[in-house]
Formats: sequence, structure tokens, C-alpha cells
Amino acid sequence: MDSLALVLGVRFAVPPTADRAGIASAWDRAFGPTIQALENAPGVPVALQVSGLLLEALESTRPDALATLRRVAGRPGVDLLCGGWYDPPLGAVPERDALGQLRLSARRLKALLGNPPVAAWLPAWDPSLPHVLGRAGLSAALVDVATFLQAGLGEAAVGPWRVAVREGETLAVVPDRGRVDRVLPEQSPEVLVRSLRRRAEEGTGAVTWMIDARELGIRSGSDVQAWGPDPWLPRLLERLAGEHHWLTAIGIETLLDHFRAAGRIALPSALDPRLSALLPTGDDRFSDEPPLAQPWDAFLVRYDESYRLFQRMLEASRDVYRLSTAIRDGKLPRDRATPALERAVFALYRSQSTAFYQPDPWGGLHRADLRRRCRSLVLRALSEASRALETPGPDRLERRDQDGDGHEEIEFRSPDLRLVVAPAMGGAVQECELLGLFMDLFESLTRRVEACHALLEQDPVLPALLPPGTPCEPSAPEPVEPSVAADDETVEPEDTSNDRKGVRPLLDRGPRLALVDHFLGPQATPANVRIGRYPEEGDFVGACYDVLLAESTATGGPILRLARDGAVHRNGGAHLVRVVKTLHLLPDGRGFEVTWDVANRLRDPLSTCFSTELTLAMDPRENPAVRLEVDGQPAGASADPEAVAARIEWADERARLKVRIGVEPAARVWHFPVETIGPALQEPGGWSVFPQGTCLFLSWPLTLWGEERRTFTVTLHAEVTPVAEAR
Repeated sequence: MDSLALVLGVRFAVPPTADRAGIASAWDRAFGPTIQALENAPGVPVALQVSGLLLEALESTRPDALATLRRVAGRPGVDLLCGGWYDPPLGAVPERDALGQLRLSARRLKALLGNPPVAAWLPAWDPSLPHVLGRAGLSAALVDVATFLQAGLGEAAVGPWRVAVREGETLAVVPDRGRVDRVLPEQSPEVLVRSLRRRAEEGTGAVTWMIDARELGIRSGSDVQAWGPDPWLPRLLERLAGEHHWLTAIGIETLLDHFRAAGRIALPSALDPRLSALLPTGDDRFSDEPPLAQPWDAFLVRYDESYRLFQRMLEASRDVYRLSTAIRDGKLPRDRATPALERAVFALYRSQSTAFYQPDPWGGLHRADLRRRCRSLVLRALSEASRALETPGPDRLERRDQDGDGHEEIEFRSPDLRLVVAPAMGGAVQECELLGLFMDLFESLTRRVEACHALLEQDPVLPALLPPGTPCEPSAPEPVEPSVAADDETVEPEDTSNDRKGVRPLLDRGPRLALVDHFLGPQATPANVRIGRYPEEGDFVGACYDVLLAESTATGGPILRLARDGAVHRNGGAHLVRVVKTLHLLPDGRGFEVTWDVANRLRDPLSTCFSTELTLAMDPRENPAVRLEVDGQPAGASADPEAVAARIEWADERARLKVRIGVEPAARVWHFPVETIGPALQEPGGWSVFPQGTCLFLSWPLTLWGEERRTFTVTLHAEVTPVAEAR
């Protein structure tokens, strides 16, 4: 039999919001036993990739665990791998930040684990990376083997490693099979050995296989299989060592020294195939076709929320760079400005974690706490840079395309508030940031079709982001995760049919924004508004509004006036209606007022219901420190759906935030939680329900006689409450 060389590696990572308890649990359930098993097998070379977030947490909370990790990392035959210190998408962030994170990773790995990294581990490939990694002093990287196949190679032609080139920089790219052929504790070690034996017989030469340590105890149900009476990883290591007559475990440097490159290769921009599978193909519909190669930016294209958050991060990066340049050029005193720069860089780098901007089988974009944590970090970086540069400035108004849709948005800004209005999307508000509290009041996620919805019982009628009348296609069959067991044994999937029974995704007709203008039919109820099946009589939602006035006045602050001439369809006829929407910041800059002037342009009378909606970044069900009151009464499920209110209050004791919403005239107030169904946290291939916030629907029954008009006003004011009042 021909011999085979095996590069075996293990990756340790935690999400950006992991707290001390979560990290301690992850270490005790999975990471610690894994490291102990590796320490007990000194004859097996191994590659280790440990995220910066985990190392920082161990340094401050578990020095014993860090000491164990350092002992293993210092053993002969152990290679350290790195990425950006906070796991950014290296090919998507500015090059200066990618280099900064890579260099930070190299320094910190040397300081904490005793050795520098020998190669990079890349969650996604981008053609710019040979140049970036070369500048960072790295000459090799592990890349998903699926990326090699998407470049047009056949399995037999992949080889042990190849050379990628960019701008004269060469990079050894090693195909990692661990993400395509997952190694799971449900599988007998014999399965992996048989798979390796086949590759040896085929003359493969060398194989690299990274194992995700989260699969060894953190994923639901994997702890018993991984660390039960007969622990899986020690059995696997022992089994591999027993095949020494044809199988040799080696390190990455040995791989590059002893095997020739199979040639140059031009790799396409591509994601981990498990993440590509999270992007539905076609017109937001399910497909039986396998996922195509997708660049990391595909998530920014599909998810407006991710794109806007990423753009704010890039803005912070530019401001932090300006601060760094000002210090370097002597324009700011180094002793005063350097601490601010260090704090800004720390917040910026943490905000660049890949998990914030993409869905992921382990959490990701669908988690509201992750997005809010990211925005908080971005705003902290911006705040530190702005204060050091002394550029807060007065209230101002700016027009530019902020979300990359080809249409201008209008941004209001005061020292305390930033508001972004989209005239081309019904004059709705996209963002409302409280700069002092580092949060967006309207942070939410649109309920859209996700790939994991194929796992659910589908409803035959979906009010999705589809043209009216689009038929609902049958859902795709449940995807099967590929693994090394595919050709050797059957791994029965866990039966979750009882969990799926009767679950249907609720979808939005359009992007979930704030101050969306509706004309509702008489059949609208809290129940059908909540599920997105209410009768919409107007053509104002998502329509283009004309900008009548957009200016910053010396006395009254920024003001914006929008208008649309549209129609309200009722009783088989179309009534011409004009809506003039005026928005301005409050004098103290901590809120805004919006006024709608609704006019009937015909002589025939019109009876309808004018409504607007706001999705607040809060959910009292998930956080007992949050309360929502309508006219001084707690908002509960038993509230009268026909009751009218003139004031609404949202308070968050932990954030010391109080938001008062005034309504004139008093409006009917409906409220309901907003939830999305997305990839399951710690359940690859599954799904979970993710709370996003609370939607307020404010409605005014409206009867307009010929050429009559009515005015409606909503005022929102936010303030930080004193500590005593917050309690």
C-alpha cells in the first residue's frame, strides 16, 4: 500500500458575545478535554488554531487553562495557525486593518503560547490574500478544499498543496478537508481510517484535516459521544498511531518541505460551503441545485442590515486611520491622543468579527445580541476617534447613498443622535443611533426566506418578499451534511420532527424599517398584521418619495420634507392621495418629530386607516429589565386592541434608557414581538427562533371628504435615566 501523510488540526473558537460563564462551559465541556487528549498523545503532531477572543478570555479568567494550552503549543510537532486576532473576513476589511489584525495575532500568540504562527487558517478565500498575508510575514494558509474544486480542479488534481499568486506575492495554499468531510464524534474512528486508507491507495500523498472543537462537546448531544465512557478523540488518536506502517502524522512545515507543489492555482472568492448553503439561490426561493461558489460579500448583498452595519464599520476604520495619521504627523499630542487611539483600535478590531455580518450554523447575523454588540463597538470606535480629533460638530444634514442601492439617503446628525431616512424606500427610517448609548433604537432583521426554512413545515401562502401572486413552490428536501461516513456507514440524523411540527416562518413584505406609511383595509387586525397578511390599500410602502426640502437651518436645525402622490384602492376604485412627510430633530438633539399631512386629492370621500410602524430594539419577554407602557399601563397580550393612546414609553433599566413616544392625535396601538427563523446556534443543519424586537403599529381611522386633509404627528425622545430612577 502507498503511504499517506496526515496533517491533523483542531480549531478552537467562541462567538463574539461569549461571556465568562459561556467560555468556562465551553472549556469544561469541549476545549479542555480536547487539549488534554492532545497532551496525552505527545507522539501525534497537530496544528492548533485558537481564536483571539478565546485566548483573551482564558488570559483573564482561566490562567490554568491557558497554561495547559501553552504546554501543548510548546511541544515539538505542534504548529500554531492564525487568522486575524478577532476573526475578521481578511479579504473584505481594509488592508490596513487586515494587516493590523494579523500582526496582532502573531505578537499575541508568541506572548501567550510561546511560538509564532507558521500559517494562516482562512474561513473564506479572497484573491487579495496572497498579497495581504505576504505583507504580514505568512507564507502558507489552509483553505477549504471546496474552493480548489470550485476553481475547476478534480479531486485527483488538488494535490497536497498549491501556489496562489497576487501582485508578485506567492502563498502556499493547503486544501483543508475538515469543513467538507466533517469529522464527528458520532462516527467511529475506523470510518476516518478507512477514508484515509482509500486516499493512500489512490496515491494522494498527503491530506490535511481540521476538526472544529465545538463539535466535540458544545454541539447539542456531542458531549456524551465525545467524552463518554470511551472518549472519542483519544480513540481516534490511538487508532491513527496504530497505522504507522502506512500513515504518518506530520506538521504543516513538514508538508511544505517534503511534498512538491502541485502547481499554481487561481482560487475564486469563496465561502465555506456550509455557509454558501445558507444563501438561497434564485429569487429568494428554495432550490435543489447545490450551492454555487459565493464570495463573502454575498451576505452584504443579500442582507441590507449586514451591509449597513459593515458600512458603519468602514466609516469607523477611516476615522481611526485619520486619528493614527494625525498622531504620526504630529498634529495631535502623542501622550493625550495615543490612549484614545488604542481604545478606538480595540473596539474597531472587535467589531470586524466575521460572525457579526453573516448567518452561521453557530449563530451569526440572526442573533440580535450579536448585531447590537457589533454596532456598540463600531460607535465606540467612532466616538473615541471623534473626540480625539475634536470633530463632533453641530447638527447637520448629509445626502449620500449609504446602503448601496443607487439612491440617496438623508442623514441627520447631532452630537447625541444619528438618523438615516430613505426617500426611495417610502421615506422610512433605516437607522436611529443613540450615540451616547452606542445603540440603534430600531435595530432589527427583516423576516425573509432562509435556506433553513426548507426544514420546516411550509405554509402554502407566504407573504414574502415576492411579487403579488407568485405561487409557493414546494420546499426543497432536507439537506444532508456531507461527512467522511458517506461511503462507509450511515449516520442516522437526530429525529426532530416533533420540534418542527406546525412551525411556519413568518415573512415580511418588505424591509423591516421604521416609520413605514400604510393605508390599511378594514379587515386589518393585530393577528394578521403580526403575520404580514393584512390588507394594504395604498401604494406608499417602499415607494419613492420626492424630496421637497432638505436643509440645515441656523435656528431650527436639520429639516426634511418628503412627498408622494399615490393612490388608495378601495371598493374597486382608486382614490388619489398626497402624503407630505416632514421630519426634524428636536431642539436638544435627542429625538425627532415626524408629521404626516394626508390629503384627499379628489372630491369623492375616502374612508381608510392610516398607519405607521416602528420596530423597537427591545423584547420584554427576553429581558425583565425592559418595560413597555402604553398610556401608563404595562403593554400586555390582554390589552384592548382597539384602545387608543397618546403616549408610549419604553424603558431599559440596565441600559439606563428611557424612550418616550408621543402621538397626536391619539392612535390605536398594536404591538407584537418580531422573530426570525434562522440557522441554529450550535446546531449545524438545524434552525432556531431568534427574537429581534417589538413592533409598534400606530393607526388612525381616517375619513377624508373631497380635497380634505388631516395631520398626524409622532414625537420620539430618548434620554439616559439617572441610576436611582433606572432601578
